Amino acid sequence: MSFVSIGDGVQLLQLAWNTLQGARQACGQYDALTREVASLHTVLQRVQRELVKGPESTANNERLQELHEHVAACSDTLRVMDAVLRKYNALSGTSAAPKRLWQKIRFGNGELKDLSAIRLQLSTHTAAIGMSLKLCVLGKLGEVEARLEGQEGDLRGIRSSIDWIAA
Repeated sequence: MSFVSIGDGVQLLQLAWNTLQGARQACGQYDALTREVASLHTVLQRVQRELVKGPESTANNERLQELHEHVAACSDTLRVMDAVLRKYNALSGTSAAPKRLWQKIRFGNGELKDLSAIRLQLSTHTAAIGMSLKLCVLGKLGEVEARLEGQEGDLRGIRSSIDWIAA
């Protein structure tokens, strides 16, 4: 099974970073929307670091598929939010003050209201991706633990042999 390639991960991280910068410009550093995007960016960085290690660092294909689905849904939401923020931030650059004010009012009566729903979606995606990543890592740790427990019996036999030879 092919998961998200490194290139796709880099593009998604770049989209998250651009969205984060747009949210900071539109809302400020400490706004709830900016914090949600920053949290998502952090989780996506963790996903990329885990995937760079290779498929052997994470659990089975089923869990990876779940993670892939969460990341794909997140990507769609980020694209929508990035488009809204670009449109809003472009209004700030308009030179005519009355025209800019009217455009911001029109924008505020429509798309800006949708940002609370998008923020909720981002929060949901962040939690889902984080949980899937934890399950992947925990599943792999469980496999390692099972292998070590299987080796424990072999180690007892080796210890007995070494004790017998040393005596």
